[in-house]
Amino acid sequence: MKKFLFILLGLLFLTDSYSQIVKTHIGTSRYDLQTNQSIQRRVAVHPTSKDVIVTFTGANESSDQAFPLRGSGYLYFNSVSGQWSNFNNLALTPPVDTFYSRPEGTTRVGWPNPMFVGSKELIITHKSAVSGGFNGLYQISRATSGSGAWTPKDVTSGAETWPRVASDGNNIIAVSSHFETQFNGVTGGLMFVKSTDGGSNWSTPAAIDSINAENYPTGIGGDRYALDMTSSKVALLTGNQDITLYTSTNFGNTWTKKSIFPTSYNVDGTIIPRSDRSNGEYSVIIDNSGVVHCFWSRYILFSNEGAYSIDLTRAGIMYWNETMGNQAPIVVPGTDFFRENTKSRRFPFGRFNTESNSIGYVGSNGSYRNNTTAWPSSGIDASGTIYLSYAYNRGIVDTTPGNFGKNIDGDSRNGYNFYDVYVTKSTDNGKTWVGPVNVSSTIKLENTYPSMARLVDDNVHLVYQEDDLVGNAVMTVTGGSNGTGSQAGPVVTKNQQIYVKVPVVDIVNPVTDITNPTIRFNNNFQNLITSKSLTSAKSVLYAGCAIDTVTGKTFTKTKSYILDNYIEFSEDTSLLTIIGLDTINLTVPGLRIIRVTGRDLAGNLTLDDDNIFFDTLNIGIEILEDKQGPQFTLKGDNPAYAYLNSTYSDAGNNDDAYDLNPCNGPIASVSVSGLPVNTSTAGVKNVVYTAKDKLNNTTTLTRPVYVGVAPTAKVTDEAIVKTNKVNAKGETSLDLLTALETPNTFYWTVKSTGSTQEKQIGGNTKNLLEASLPSGVNSIDSICLAVSNGFNAVASPPKPKSRECKFLKYSVGISSVSNDLNVSIFPNPTNGDFNIKVEGNRENKARVVVTSMDGKTLSDSKLEITNSVIPFKSNLAKGTYFVSTEVDGKVYLDKIEVR
Repeated sequence: MKKFLFILLGLLFLTDSYSQIVKTHIGTSRYDLQTNQSIQRRVAVHPTSKDVIVTFTGANESSDQAFPLRGSGYLYFNSVSGQWSNFNNLALTPPVDTFYSRPEGTTRVGWPNPMFVGSKELIITHKSAVSGGFNGLYQISRATSGSGAWTPKDVTSGAETWPRVASDGNNIIAVSSHFETQFNGVTGGLMFVKSTDGGSNWSTPAAIDSINAENYPTGIGGDRYALDMTSSKVALLTGNQDITLYTSTNFGNTWTKKSIFPTSYNVDGTIIPRSDRSNGEYSVIIDNSGVVHCFWSRYILFSNEGAYSIDLTRAGIMYWNETMGNQAPIVVPGTDFFRENTKSRRFPFGRFNTESNSIGYVGSNGSYRNNTTAWPSSGIDASGTIYLSYAYNRGIVDTTPGNFGKNIDGDSRNGYNFYDVYVTKSTDNGKTWVGPVNVSSTIKLENTYPSMARLVDDNVHLVYQEDDLVGNAVMTVTGGSNGTGSQAGPVVTKNQQIYVKVPVVDIVNPVTDITNPTIRFNNNFQNLITSKSLTSAKSVLYAGCAIDTVTGKTFTKTKSYILDNYIEFSEDTSLLTIIGLDTINLTVPGLRIIRVTGRDLAGNLTLDDDNIFFDTLNIGIEILEDKQGPQFTLKGDNPAYAYLNSTYSDAGNNDDAYDLNPCNGPIASVSVSGLPVNTSTAGVKNVVYTAKDKLNNTTTLTRPVYVGVAPTAKVTDEAIVKTNKVNAKGETSLDLLTALETPNTFYWTVKSTGSTQEKQIGGNTKNLLEASLPSGVNSIDSICLAVSNGFNAVASPPKPKSRECKFLKYSVGISSVSNDLNVSIFPNPTNGDFNIKVEGNRENKARVVVTSMDGKTLSDSKLEITNSVIPFKSNLAKGTYFVSTEVDGKVYLDKIEVR
């Protein structure tokens, strides 16, 4: 992983615009999932000492993706000494490129929520065994913040997980998912516990009455909630298809429900329209007057021919507060991708891939399962100014115009646009907003999971995660490299944890014009842009030929212009840069890339004409060496069949021969060899067509002509081997070519005894092996095979399928057959009586059963064996019968015909 060198105990300055923003690298983790949806507060500021606690979920394992040693990353800043220390109160002198903390010891935990309670320091997490699921909420605390031993405590012992914690003095409340079992009638609902003595004692888990199976039949989901508290007022913002604010003015004894979007959406399946609703990322804060302010990441679906898709034209952080009543939520200005007027509409870039020039939206199955404007987190200062942080996927508000002309985003494989972390503020209770300011402002680095301390003093205190790969490995154990899909499994790499102090005076409005200008081209040039992909569908020219093979237009080195704020103006070289157009070489094979980028006078970078592709538009032009022969097709069947000693007429070729190189002109002719076809001998005869272009590039098409005769069906080894199971082999004669060249069609049928109706068995297979009798066939006397191939149709006149039928050897219903005895029947055929000769027997009596062809038993008797012969007196009518001879516990089957 690429790393910045941070001055750990000093200052790291960004740009001249924001010279006081201080970033500190406070830890490293290979475990890179900090939340499933909403972000918890991972940084706390002491209200009087201004000491700071920073936490994160971390681990150092790279090979075991279960991360058995996962725990809390932890760092403490002493504002008097200006020193950072770890949980042992040691100076942070070792390198921070490995995960080093875990104040909870060997207990496996996650999702730390740090806080100061007076002079006390407390962190609440959830326990999660590698193989044992969730094990409840867990607390560590110490009496003196910043020093001393930690005391562990189990807050709960059930399936509670992913906590959110808020406090006001000694009063602490914790809300969490109850995900593995039902709570208040719902799996995936919420519960809360509270303490009135600074975490020394906790209440039993309690429910909010409205968070039940009636309002949330499928649950709420992990991390889809945010919590805040001041005095005795508690605010919980949550929702699934709904967005609902639950408030309590008596520390959770009773709750009031306010539906911003109703909980009925969870029940009736109403997901359209989904305007301004949440993807599960919430933040909530109670201001100094007790008014609740709500934030969520905007998420919109639309119907497209019955299927639901994410609306890429909307993204941003939504906002509502209690003074707005039933007024609709608004988008916090500057957080949205969307710009619209009467002439055009601008799209967000989503997870834009600059390598393939394609958009992959970061939705429920994306790199983080979130939105393009993500992870809102809010804070407040003593004056009542409200602050909001969030991550933004490189959009209209972008601080990189100084890198104009460069592809500034993307990891080494996939070229994705990355997130930066932004902060904005409102000094008038959400009516207007100042900012946003990019506080991470990195090139080729991903900045995610920003979490803000509730208390803002002279600075906004933030912690976020930074690395050089898209997505996280924890969510993509079966997906691609950190969410990119480029490899078979995730890449578990080191992720920096960054603490940043943003002076509130540096949060100012950006330049007024934040609208991106649009690159446009005249028609000739636009015709070359058949695809923005440089790998799949490029514009194609042949060396020395300026005619595009896709459009048929002649390539020219055209001029371009850009469109700024919907007012056209001519090309201005101070605003537009086109790299490679004037020097493009059309005579040497290879890929030529024309890079077009620009900016307006305010420094906003350009979009392309579709309002989709950002920063640099790469146009691929492939120059090919002409080694490809002409293109043409054949008429008629391929392969073709000719009957032995017949006259064969070839269908010829279509009059469609052309050269892929448009500068080579028409093809003069196509030659043919192999005609007439000699049909006096069987075999494969080839008819070959050849076309040449002006450079003598040759293309040949060959039509095999099979000369032969139709096959004759033969049936062998026919038998009933088990109840309702038939074996038979299909053979052919007069089939003079291999089955591969002229595949035979085999069609098997069986006939019920006493019936002329036949039913198919076994399908088109050459040999039957224990094929089941068709339904409705209880007994059979014969099996038939019909066979044909391509020669049947070309015979004159056409030959029907060849067919052969044979009696089956055994009847249905005999469960066991033995060939160990030497048994024979004579005479056979007979006019009536017959003898059964038995050799190799031990007993001198035999059971003889005579059965008709339809399975009826006509005779069943025990007879003496005299001199190895059993005389059988018969009064059987003319017909065919089955004879079963049972001796020594073994059965022999045979058939006899009476005339």
